[in-house]
Amino acid sequence: MTNAATHRSNGDGEADGGTDVASLPPDELDDERDRDELRRRYGMLMQELRTLLPGTQVLMAFLLTVPFSQRFAELDDRPRLVFGVAMVATVLAVVAFLSPIAVHRFGDRRERSVRLRQAITMMRVGLVLLAVALLSGVAVVAEVVFGATTAAWLTAVAAASMVAVWVLVPLRTRAGGRAGDERRGEGRAHDG
Repeated sequence: MTNAATHRSNGDGEADGGTDVASLPPDELDDERDRDELRRRYGMLMQELRTLLPGTQVLMAFLLTVPFSQRFAELDDRPRLVFGVAMVATVLAVVAFLSPIAVHRFGDRRERSVRLRQAITMMRVGLVLLAVALLSGVAVVAEVVFGATTAAWLTAVAAASMVAVWVLVPLRTRAGGRAGDERRGEGRAHDG
């Protein structure tokens, strides 16, 4: 990637204090000046959605067929309610994952940073809803197969895994990146 694509220019063709636009949050990017970076990030987000959406849609299709199976009639009220939560959460996750596409098609093309922020928010909402759907599905199936106590334990293990991998690891990676940026900044300050 060229220097112009990753660093802001101060108008003289030089980097503006070495500001790396790739490390800036979306709300600090300018719609015109940082147009390429905003497009790059939006493109990456769309690729992530292309990965998430098919699996979520398959889950939704499966959940829509379950009530037509013979054993579904044997479920009592609690598993049916949890199944309903799984089904609705899956549908809402699909809606959340598709919303950045709708905003991209129908939103104001000049409001790039706003569209990116909205898309990131909807993707996060979709991930939370997908987690609710997956955990609800695990709870229902595990209760039918193993009983309520084992189902609670299996659902708790799945929830802890999701929190660890989907929340804690990314936050640690983000914090580690910031610490690395600060160390590199300190090195530059001592070099100059």
